[in-house]
Amino acid sequence: MKKNLTLHTCVPLWLMASYLYYEYKDKNNAHYSLFDDTVFDSLAVFIYKNWKKITHPHKKLIRKDETKTAYYIKKYPSIVVAAAMQLKEELNGKLLELEIENDFR
Repeated sequence: MKKNLTLHTCVPLWLMASYLYYEYKDKNNAHYSLFDDTVFDSLAVFIYKNWKKITHPHKKLIRKDETKTAYYIKKYPSIVVAAAMQLKEELNGKLLELEIENDFR
């Protein structure tokens, strides 16, 4: 499955990926990766480079410097958790691919 990476989708994707990796554990007590490490790194770079342009309401949960490290928050908004679980089910064990809009490459 592919998703477009835009100024509006980058923050929710970052938060969902963080939740699934750091908080969610499957029946074998294993973490879940929404996408591979290189995609996560690309997402981090995208957020860092476009920080001033991003206006998503959950941006306040992230500090710009945190995009350069592993990211974890104590309490994820319920909408992030619900969306992460829905996306995980839609992916059915596959990794998510991100497509960056040409305006932001």
